[in-house]
Amino acid sequence: MKAKAKKKLEHNGWLSPKGKFIVVDQYGHCEAADRIIAEFYPLKKKLKIVQDDPETFLETNGWIKLSSLHWHSMGNELTQPQLDFVFDWCVQGDIQYPPKDLE
Repeated sequence: MKAKAKKKLEHNGWLSPKGKFIVVDQYGHCEAADRIIAEFYPLKKKLKIVQDDPETFLETNGWIKLSSLHWHSMGNELTQPQLDFVFDWCVQGDIQYPPKDLE
């Protein structure tokens, strides 16, 4: 019987309030935030309601950023889907739950 390959632990990305995780490269958060806003908030993007900083826009709208294994939530209360994702992520990476940066 073949052993299951361990899934790679992602180090960087954006986690939506609904628990959808979008992987980005280490320095790609801002560019990815622009794409996410265009996809998830097209009317706001079209009407230019988004602040100058797309990362701040996402964070103030409940998204949390994973950067180099550190979660950044701007103090927002996490949704249940986000908590579930972070828990599974911690188990997968053998990382303490909750991560210190989300306590």
